[in-house]
Amino acid sequence: MTAMVVGAAAFVAFVGLSLHFGLPIIAAGFLGLAAFVLLNLSPKFSLCVFLCAICFLPYWWGVDVFGYVPAAALVALMVLPGSFVRALRNGNYAVVSVLALSAFVALLVLLGVTLPGHGFILLAQWVPAFFVGFALTQQAGYAFVRDAVAVIFCLVAVFAIGEYFAGWNPYSGTAPLTEQYLKIGTLQNRGGITRSEWSFAHSIALANSLALAIPMVLTSRFRPAIQAIATALIFVAISTTFSRSGLITAGLALALTLWASHGKVSSRTRTTVAMGVVVTAAIALPWVEGVYNAASEETARSANHRLRLLELVPYLEGFGTARGYHEKAGVFEWFGVISIDNAFLRLAVNFGWVLGALFLLSAAWIVFRAVNRKGSPAEIALASVVPALLTVALITQFGILVWFYMGVAAAAVRIAKPRTDESELESVDDPTLVGQKGTN
Repeated sequence: MTAMVVGAAAFVAFVGLSLHFGLPIIAAGFLGLAAFVLLNLSPKFSLCVFLCAICFLPYWWGVDVFGYVPAAALVALMVLPGSFVRALRNGNYAVVSVLALSAFVALLVLLGVTLPGHGFILLAQWVPAFFVGFALTQQAGYAFVRDAVAVIFCLVAVFAIGEYFAGWNPYSGTAPLTEQYLKIGTLQNRGGITRSEWSFAHSIALANSLALAIPMVLTSRFRPAIQAIATALIFVAISTTFSRSGLITAGLALALTLWASHGKVSSRTRTTVAMGVVVTAAIALPWVEGVYNAASEETARSANHRLRLLELVPYLEGFGTARGYHEKAGVFEWFGVISIDNAFLRLAVNFGWVLGALFLLSAAWIVFRAVNRKGSPAEIALASVVPALLTVALITQFGILVWFYMGVAAAAVRIAKPRTDESELESVDDPTLVGQKGTN
């Protein structure tokens, strides 16, 4: 009876508001409200929708609300209220650090020493992804997160391979007049060959996003043969991007996972995956090397550009935007540089070298934990991508994904701590036990 009354009231409200404001506006509002309710009913459903938004909706599909919000960030913002409350209740040092960072960046914007657009990206895109990763990992279970990442990014790998051999990107040409598409919608080429980008709008972003999934695949609950096939598919997909940083990240992710997950990944899995990767590398590397040789001049220019960036380090400020940095209509210029291909330097340019150095030290700590076999699969993924972050900024969905992994890694540390609450032990999967279940 109550449901009927609520439904009737909602219908009357919908009709009345539609007559006053117009059907399209009210329909969009009601759909948004329904999506908000659905996304906050089931953590597992929310997680899958968030990951699918990252992997299957391009960066230029979004809305302008005080700044640009891509689809993946919009989903994160819809899940944020519940995630934020849970993060505050079950937080750790990482949650406190992110909260302090958010407040500090907001202060820099208010003081006028940092551009509002830079602060908006961090506060509206990256920070919500962190809280989503942190809260949903605790709610859905670490095992489910790893399995979901493994399945969804295996699909991305298949589609990226299909994109390369079909010579067709399904997102190319969509929303051609939007500002975001005009900036990043052009497909990239290397050695006369179009590189796979899928929905990530950049081959390097796709390659490193795929590589991040390797530790999750190898510690998932799927059989060793499935893990080996999925890993091989990811390596092949990265090869179609012709991204050197992506291949390095993938190699490090595989090596660190097999090294750091001692006792959590079975010898059968190790052997099967190693054989699969060796066969894949034997087939793919000569082909990739041929493309690089054909584009030797292009790769040399890319290397020289990154060296040029290091020459501009003295122009960084301690806090706030770097000296000489100018931006207009989303297009920037910094002493002749129009692309800052370094995540740590980009953060330093935006917010000051102090914050850039703090992020670099945090990355070094994660690498230390991974090498010392203390890191969770999410930490291993982040450690693997650190060298790539020295050659690429947190562009498109890749930035959102990295912050999501940061949240997952923080949750893993929180979960791994000894607990005395029996109900908490039953509701959340322990990473070590999950890793052992994945070896069956």
